[in-house]
Amino acid sequence: MKKILFISIFLSINLVAFSQWTKKSNTPGTAKNHNVTFTIDGIGYAFTGFNTNGRFIYNSGSKYNPDTDTWTTLNVFPGGARGFAQGASYNGKGYLGFGVSPTSYLNDLWEYDPVTDSWKELAKCPCLGRRHPVFSITSNGKIYVGLGDGTNQQGTFVPGIDDWWEYDISTDKWTQRTTLPAAGRHHPYFF
Repeated sequence: MKKILFISIFLSINLVAFSQWTKKSNTPGTAKNHNVTFTIDGIGYAFTGFNTNGRFIYNSGSKYNPDTDTWTTLNVFPGGARGFAQGASYNGKGYLGFGVSPTSYLNDLWEYDPVTDSWKELAKCPCLGRRHPVFSITSNGKIYVGLGDGTNQQGTFVPGIDDWWEYDISTDKWTQRTTLPAAGRHHPYFF
């Protein structure tokens, strides 16, 4: 019993000692939420988003270097201002897509090259535009997108979309996959 008590106290002290937050430099410009973030070669990238009161939407971007604790403003994202988009990185590039613009739900996909600080538009998903979808890149260069919410072809709001799509980075092609065998989901958790 004494060993268990000692181990519990030891672990508790170490968890507290190693769980301290350290303030870093602030992001440039206005604070945003629902922006897209990803990491490439140890550098953090943040693009698009809403301001904290949700009245303004952005297409700006910046990168963070943790070694120097500095932010650098990047070229404007050419896909337009949006929030609730998703993104991730793969093989030295960033990928960003979907979300909602001031006028519509989006189904586009873009590739970011950090070397040239430039974007290339890729094939649009032949699916409904949406916000808050699952967006996951696998180790073999496939992006999986599904769920979220948006509007259908008639312009009616769909609170939970149930479809799944696969994008192949090497061929720039989308393939529809089996839909979720349950009700659609808005803002699902994914990994």
